[in-house]
Parts: sequence; C-alpha cells; structure tokens
Amino acid sequence: MISSWERINLRKNQKPARRIIALCGKGGAGKTAVAAMMAGAVIRADPSARMLLIDADPAGGLGQAVGVEARKTVGEVRESVIAQARKKDTALKKKIANEIDYYIMEALEERPGFSLLAMGRGEAVGCFCPVNTLLREAVEELAGNYGRIIIDGEAGIEQIMRQVMKSVDTLLVISDLSARGLNTAALIKNLVRNKGVLSSPETLLVVNRVVDVASAKRMLKARGFTAAALIPEDPLVRERDAASLPLMEMPPDAPSMKAAAALSKRLFFARARGL
Repeated sequence: MISSWERINLRKNQKPARRIIALCGKGGAGKTAVAAMMAGAVIRADPSARMLLIDADPAGGLGQAVGVEARKTVGEVRESVIAQARKKDTALKKKIANEIDYYIMEALEERPGFSLLAMGRGEAVGCFCPVNTLLREAVEELAGNYGRIIIDGEAGIEQIMRQVMKSVDTLLVISDLSARGLNTAALIKNLVRNKGVLSSPETLLVVNRVVDVASAKRMLKARGFTAAALIPEDPLVRERDAASLPLMEMPPDAPSMKAAAALSKRLFFARARGL
C-alpha cells in the first residue's frame, strides 16, 4: 500500500477527482455526530476507498466520534512553524516553505478506510498571513490525494475558507428545529449566496434530532425551508457519545445512521453514477 509520504508527492494528473463536503451550523446542533455517521456509512459502502476527514472545529470532537486521538494538530504545527519563521534566517524560512507538506503530514492520523486531520487552534499572537496561506495550500495539496473529503467545521464558513480550503462542493448546514438554529442556517445560506464565499457551493439544509417528521416538514415549509435530509432523534447517539464510543460505528439499522447513510449515498455515490 502506498505510504503517506509517497502519496503527498503524487503528480496532479494521478490524483482522484475530489468531492468535498463541509458541515457547519449552530453550535450543539450535532454537526460532528452527522459527520461521523456519514463517514461510517461511506466506509461501509466502499471499504476500499480512501477518505479524508478534517476536524476544522477548534473545539475538536470529530476524533472521538470516529475513534481516533489526534496526537498533533495543524494549529500546533503552525506554532512550530511560526517559532522558526521568527528567526532571521532566510535559508531556514525557505526550507520551511519547501517542506510545509511534511509538517502537515506529522498531524495526519491514518486508519483503515480513512485519514483524520485535526486543525486545532493557533495561539500565537499577531498576523502570520504567509504562514496561514502556506498551511492552507498544504492542506489543499494533501486533500487532492483523496476522492472523498468531509470537513467538520465551526458555525460560520469563513473559518473553513480561511484555514482549510477555498473550494467546497457541498455545504451541509446542520440545524435542529429551534428558531436560533434555523436563523443561523438562513444567515449561512445568504452569506454563501450574496458574498460568493467558498466558490458558492451547493448549500443544503440537514435537520437533526427530528422527533416527528410530519410536524418538522410543516414547520420547515412554513418558514420557507427545504431540507435535504431529516435525521431522527436517536437515543443511541447520546448513549454512545456519553460512553465515548465512536459514532462512526453506529449500527447500520439505527434510525439516525440509516438517515446519514442515505445522505452519504446521495452526495458521494449517486452523483458519481450521474443520477
């Protein structure tokens, strides 16, 4: 099997076509749970494929949801690079720029069927735009070696664009049925549409923790929303989360997992067949 160090140096024309899905929405709406279950569904459907999971929420959480402890984050790499970049050594700075891909590889956790990259947070005070740009370009270069990418982001989308990658195919806005959650979803959708950020990706609403489907549909219709998926309330999600058990490994017949699997099929598989 090809190693990470070899994969990062593949020529561009050898890289697979990418499909990038990013999740955002109100805090506490269940973005991480949905991301983990979608990832689990993709692995079940196509165990041989390689998938990159990016935990772009500084609070973390995706690692636990997929059963991986990130030993290093991109934020920690950033601190190390900044510490070296502060030195007035031109040769060292050139060396850092040339080897930034390998710094990123230090933060990559690989498991059967997927790899995890935790972005973490940067603590260094001051503007380090050149370093941030180098790191984002390195993440984009790494992502180019994976056919399927799931990004678990913060509530907003500027952070994904600024720190992870500028191009996203589909933005999943995760919300519950609360007024605050749906208001946040509307704000994000308007930001994508009016500001043209993230290359104006397809933007879909996913409503999580739905107790009554018929009631949820009526509420959404009354507010002018159309949901791409309704993820049902599932006590097993809370139980596994409380026990620190990977949500990625939810039973395939669990109601929430079945809904996440249907969404994954639509985004990652149906499109590939031109459906």
